[in-house]
Amino acid sequence: MQDTASPTSAFIRERCITGPTCSVPVDALWAVWREWAEDNGVKAVGTKQMFGRNLLSVVPQLHRTRPRDAYGRQVITYNGITVKQSD
Repeated sequence: MQDTASPTSAFIRERCITGPTCSVPVDALWAVWREWAEDNGVKAVGTKQMFGRNLLSVVPQLHRTRPRDAYGRQVITYNGITVKQSD
């Protein structure tokens, strides 16, 4: 029942790890969310911004940073969450 009301919570529980040392690029997490939502019949995937708001409501310690990649480009990154590695 809870997962129907908040698919973001179910997604985090099933596909993510949270903690102070975790981080993931926003675009990478968005891609995993879209795939998970499609696989789980979530009709309203929403926008990347809506997903970010929903994430923050479930993981309040989450914050965004803009570290630079190897080429000097800024990469918007969520700190406080990452994607579980597939077994």
